[in-house]
Amino acid sequence: MSTSTTPAPASQNAPTSFWEGLFHSVFTPEYNTIPQRIMNFSFYGLFVVLFVLVFLTNYNPHVIALLTMAVGLWMSVNWFMKELAKMPASSRDIQQMPTTEETKKNL
Repeated sequence: MSTSTTPAPASQNAPTSFWEGLFHSVFTPEYNTIPQRIMNFSFYGLFVVLFVLVFLTNYNPHVIALLTMAVGLWMSVNWFMKELAKMPASSRDIQQMPTTEETKKNL
């Protein structure tokens, strides 16, 4: 008696792993948490490096300015992503380019 599993339907959008979720998020025009998580970890690494450089360069104002700009950029991108998530689903649809017949009618 063999048990065979049927493949999941193609309409199921639940990614099974981190990499599949990342690949799926590239091709969907909606709010995605996986790229945001990768971005946040990249920013955390940048903050650590700049924070260490602040002490190694004896509080160099240029490094402090870079750290301040990095924090501001991180905060603004996260704010924008949260506002994007609040948008209704209908406004997230991709607008299609008009066909040649539609553009000829408008002329």
